[in-house]
Amino acid sequence: MKPRNSALTGSNVARLITSVERDKTSALQDYIQESRALPVSFGSNFDAMTWQISEVGRESSRAATSVHFTTLSEGWKTKSQELIREPFCSFLKALMRFEEHIKPKGVGTHTTFVRAGRYLHAQLARCDYDPTRLTVSDFDAAQRNLQKREKPSTAYQVGAYLQRIAKELRRKNLLVVPFEWKQPKGRPWEASGRKAKTIRENPQDYTGDKMLTDAHISGIARASQLVETPADVLRQRAVEILICGGFRINELLTIPADCVVEQPARHKDGSPLLDRFGKQKIDLGLRYWPEKGGHTKTMIKWMPTALVDVVRRAIADIGAITEQARSNARYMHENPGKAPLPASLQLLPEDQNILLTALERELGLGKQALSSGSIEFSMVDKPRTGTPQNQAKHARKSTAPRAQVKATTIGKLHDYIRAKSNLNPLMTKPVRQEMRDSLFLAEVHFFASQKAVVPGTVIPVSDNQIYSWLVSKKGDRGQQESVFEKFDIRDETGTIIQFSTHKPRHYLNTVLAEGGLPEHLLARHFGRKDISQNEAYDHRTPVQRGRSLRKKFEEGEAEGPLARILAKMEPADRATYRQTVLESAHVTDYGYCILDWSSLPCQEHGRCVGCAQLVVEKGNELNRNKVQRDSDDNAWLLERAIEEDEDGTLGANNHLEHLGRTLAFSKAILSIHDNSEIPDGTLVQVTMQDGRPITEVVNG
Repeated sequence: MKPRNSALTGSNVARLITSVERDKTSALQDYIQESRALPVSFGSNFDAMTWQISEVGRESSRAATSVHFTTLSEGWKTKSQELIREPFCSFLKALMRFEEHIKPKGVGTHTTFVRAGRYLHAQLARCDYDPTRLTVSDFDAAQRNLQKREKPSTAYQVGAYLQRIAKELRRKNLLVVPFEWKQPKGRPWEASGRKAKTIRENPQDYTGDKMLTDAHISGIARASQLVETPADVLRQRAVEILICGGFRINELLTIPADCVVEQPARHKDGSPLLDRFGKQKIDLGLRYWPEKGGHTKTMIKWMPTALVDVVRRAIADIGAITEQARSNARYMHENPGKAPLPASLQLLPEDQNILLTALERELGLGKQALSSGSIEFSMVDKPRTGTPQNQAKHARKSTAPRAQVKATTIGKLHDYIRAKSNLNPLMTKPVRQEMRDSLFLAEVHFFASQKAVVPGTVIPVSDNQIYSWLVSKKGDRGQQESVFEKFDIRDETGTIIQFSTHKPRHYLNTVLAEGGLPEHLLARHFGRKDISQNEAYDHRTPVQRGRSLRKKFEEGEAEGPLARILAKMEPADRATYRQTVLESAHVTDYGYCILDWSSLPCQEHGRCVGCAQLVVEKGNELNRNKVQRDSDDNAWLLERAIEEDEDGTLGANNHLEHLGRTLAFSKAILSIHDNSEIPDGTLVQVTMQDGRPITEVVNG
């Protein structure tokens, strides 16, 4: 059979450009030009193939400071020198500038965008690297390549940025053939993927690396009673605040000196909360800078009532220990070019010589430390001793040359102490905070047990100094023991305890979630950008979730079919019934499933619509967003089904009926979330009766 147009089968035939492709190309150029005009400093030299990142963070930060627009390397140990091709490179740059304009991003965000772009760039050779001609197959191929080359956790993270690129192309209407793409695999169980492949007898073993145990809590409590030196007390009190408040480590280390906020504690009804002696209880909060979310003013994190005294003691001890360093910072700010010196040296003129031996005595530093430092010495005649009369007598009689000794001037000593100090602002983003206004400060060598502290200096406390207090650290100079090794604190297996500074955040999030704190309040308390981030920190087992639901039923915060059955039962039988029916709970896209899957598989095959085992938590933003997306999709499908039914398509009426029930169920759930009369956190049951959703409003 002959081809329909044999004249067009040659390889040298130019491809005709459609009007749609011309429109999308024009839209892409407009998108790029619009990004060039944005008032952001990041990427201001748009055509450069290396962008510098002027990110100012804590002194402990060691992040990269540039982004290179190069392609994927061939191997793990080689770096590619080939540049990303146009016009995809300009699109990627424009996307990054738009993201920076919406909210300033960190180094990691920008480098991960380029990393995702490299995997996508490898699929674009077929269409001359034109992002408007990308397809679902291109994103799928990029994702497969990503999973082959990267660890599971990294593949998931970079895949999320591939998804953001696809979303931007769709949102800006830049695709010749519009589509939506989402990475097919969810978040891996563990960062390394090792534990996800192992079946454990204890479900908590899967999250053991992220959660504090009873041994950790008791170990910290024991260490708090044993620490003595100021350096140890400071680090121990910092760990106590981490456990009580669930801060990110840099959030803790950047809190201002005047961070304490107090107010009278009250019950839910507004009445005063009194202690057992009838005295008014006080709520205590700490002002801090959330690390995420682009905040321009401090937020207040309120401490659990039972831990207020612990936090108050910790802040008082830290403030007292770091006051000297803060005083040094204030002095150097108020006296440019000078540094705080011992009282015996403070009033001397700057050109006054001071011997090395006198410096050793006044500063408490060794001769080797002073000689090997940045202070400049010169050789001067050794001063004569004795009374002025005897000195003059010896000077007339002596003809031998005087001995030479090392000396410096007071002015050079000022320069030495200022050079040893960090006088830059502790942070400039989201706002400027000076060193003198910060809580966690120290003098140089404050934490070094083998070195003398350099008086008059000031530096910020680093995250590494807190981390090494919790985890032993091996280096070129030997092993630095943790607090648990120092005091021989072990767990029930006899192993020395250790944990990272981020574990308390996971622990406190899980404890508060089990206590019934609503999702939006959890996100606010932990300073998160999005309520969906709560999920990664919630390590409750299904049994623990079931316990939380039972508590709501016990306290009268639930009503519906189960609540009505409980009300009719004898009080003695209610606890047994709650334990049997609400043994466990599982998280679904719509709410909680209260079916005990260990005893009975899901009768609806995972379809929550119309299921009597579904319990909706009012105010859960993550669930609401998912239901809204499903509702929009089903509304679109319903319109298509109506058209098919009107055309007489076989079976369309059944599909139409199913979509109608599904859409009605979704709308019923949305109406619950949007009902201002139902308190957030209330449990609501939605069941189907005669094809219609029946809402059992739970208004405790």
